[in-house]
Amino acid sequence: MNSFFAALVVPLALLTFAMFRTIRCGLNLDDEGYLIYGTQAVLRGEIPIRDFRAYDPGRYYWCALWFRLLGPGFITARIAMALLSAGSIVLIVVLICHATGSALVASATACLALVWMTPIYRQVEVFFSIVCCATLYGLVVGIGHPIALGAIGMGAAFFGLNIFVYFVGSAVLVLIFGSIAGFFGFVDLALSFVVGLGIFGAILCAMVAIVPGALNAYFERKVWPLWRRGTTNLPMPRPWVWTATTPEFKGYARWRQISYKFLFTLLPVMCVVSLIWVMFGTSEPDDRVDALCLVAACAGLIYFHHAFSRADLRHIYGVMQPIFILCAALSQMMFGWLGATVLLCLLGIGSIILLRNEADFIFGDTQLLRKLVPFEIGNDLFMLSKGFAQTLTQIKSIVDEHMQTDDVMFAAPAYPGMLALFGCKTAIYDTFPVYMSTLRSRQVMLNEIAASKPKVAIVANVMIDGRQDLLFANNYPEVTKYIFTHYDIALSDASQTIYVRR
Repeated sequence: MNSFFAALVVPLALLTFAMFRTIRCGLNLDDEGYLIYGTQAVLRGEIPIRDFRAYDPGRYYWCALWFRLLGPGFITARIAMALLSAGSIVLIVVLICHATGSALVASATACLALVWMTPIYRQVEVFFSIVCCATLYGLVVGIGHPIALGAIGMGAAFFGLNIFVYFVGSAVLVLIFGSIAGFFGFVDLALSFVVGLGIFGAILCAMVAIVPGALNAYFERKVWPLWRRGTTNLPMPRPWVWTATTPEFKGYARWRQISYKFLFTLLPVMCVVSLIWVMFGTSEPDDRVDALCLVAACAGLIYFHHAFSRADLRHIYGVMQPIFILCAALSQMMFGWLGATVLLCLLGIGSIILLRNEADFIFGDTQLLRKLVPFEIGNDLFMLSKGFAQTLTQIKSIVDEHMQTDDVMFAAPAYPGMLALFGCKTAIYDTFPVYMSTLRSRQVMLNEIAASKPKVAIVANVMIDGRQDLLFANNYPEVTKYIFTHYDIALSDASQTIYVRR
C-alpha cells in the first residue's frame, strides 16, 4: 500500500504543477466552448441533445456539479477536467501496480501518460479509455463479477456513445482473443458480461425515457444523423509513413513530421503484434502482465478509430493511454521492472521534446506564457495573447451595448465558445454547424434564426479544415443572405464578423 501511494506522488505533483501553470492560459472557442455552453444550458434546466446540440449528457452533469460548488466558468470546467486527469493517473497506477508489482513502473507510466493528457477539456475520453482497460483487466484476471463489469461498460454510454462503442468493441476482442489464448472460457465470461450490459442498459434507457422527449431526440438527433452521415467526425488525410505529409503537420520541422507519421502508423501495428505475441508466444493464463498486455492491445486497437476517423493531433492525444499501458506491460515482460522503468522514462523525455512547442502542451510554453495579458470576464480571468484579448474586449462592448440578459445570440460555425463566454442562450439548435449542410438543415436554421431574431450574430470567417465548401457563407448561403438583409456589420476582421440587427 505504501508503494502504491509513493507511485502517485510524482505524477500527481506534475499534474498540480501543470494546472497551476497553465489553467488560465488560452481560450478555445470551439470544442471547449461546446463543453462550457452545454454545462451552462444544463444549469438552466435544458436537456442535452433534446434542447441543444450536445455531447452525451454525463460530462455536462459532471461539470455542472463543480459549477455549483465553485461557481460557473471556463476555469471551473478546467478544474473538473483536471480532476478526471487525476482519476486517470490513479487508475493507471492501480492497474500497473497490480499487474507488474512495481511502483516505479507504475509511476513512470503515469508520468508518460500525463504528458499526453491534453487538451484539458478532452479528458472525458482519456479517462474512459483507462476505465476500459481497467474493467477488462478485472474481467480477465477475475477481479469483480462479470455482470458488474458489464454494467460499468454500459455506464460509459452516459458520457459518450463513442465511448460505449469503443468499450464494447474492446470487450469483444478481449473475449475472443483471450479465450483463444486460454485465459478463460469464452461462454463462461461472455454471457455474464452481456447480461451486465443488458441490465444496466435497460435501466439507463428507462431513466432517459422518464424525461419527456429525451429518448426520441437521442435517436433522431444523435444516432440517425451519424448513421446517415456515415462518419463520426470530419475526416482528414491520415499521416501514414508512406503518404505525403498531411496539411495538419506541414508547418512542422521535418523530424517532427516524420515522428508523428511514424507514431500514427505504429499504433495499430504495435497492438496487432502484441495480440499475436499473447496468443502464440509464451503467455500463461495466470500471468497478470500477459493479461494486461492482451487488454491494452485490444483497447488500443479499437480506440485507434478515434484518431483514424479524424487524424489531427487532438484526436491522436485521445488514443494514447491504452498504448502507454501496453508499453508498460511489454517492457516489463521483456526487460523486467528496471528496464521497463528506464524505457518509460525515455519515452517520457521523448514525448516532452516532441510536444513541448504544441499549443496544448500540458506544461505550457515559457516563451509564449511571458507574452500573455490578462482578460477578465464573468467569473473567469484568462491569460491571452494581446491581440485576442483586444478583439474579445471589442466584441464584449458590442454585446453589452446591443443585448439584454435574456436575449439570444447566433454564433457559427465553430463558435459555441462565444455563447459560453457571454452567457447567452443560442438562437438555433445546432451550436456547432461544421458538417456539410443539407437543404433541410439550412431551412431549419433559417427558420430558427428568423423566429428567434437574435440581436447579435457572430460568424467565423474561417474555412473548416481549409475547405472552401465549409466556409459558413458557402455552407449556409440562405442563412448568410438573411443576415446580410437584416443585420449591419459592427466589427469585422480576418477571424470573424460581428453583426447587429437593424
